Amino acid sequence: MLEVRLSSKSRGGSLAKKKEISFNILEHSILPKASVVTEKEKEKVLNEYSLKEENLPRIKHNDPVAKILEAEAGDVIKFDRKDPTGRYAYYRLVI
Repeated sequence: MLEVRLSSKSRGGSLAKKKEISFNILEHSILPKASVVTEKEKEKVLNEYSLKEENLPRIKHNDPVAKILEAEAGDVIKFDRKDPTGRYAYYRLVI
């Protein structure tokens, strides 16, 4: 369960569970669909584009999307973006 600090400890703040104060950001209309890819799919993408893992754009492990997907360092997150000209997939390496 993710926790969100409502205010600083020095001011007597408290922690609240994600369910109590927010919504699932993965269901927001602006955010592209996101998922952690399998090792097999990761290798396929790297081979298809002749990339090494370190050449992928990065996303931090503490990014809200990575946290909700429970992604760990070394995982790859796939984002499916839809725009007026079509659908596109892009990938981020979790660091």
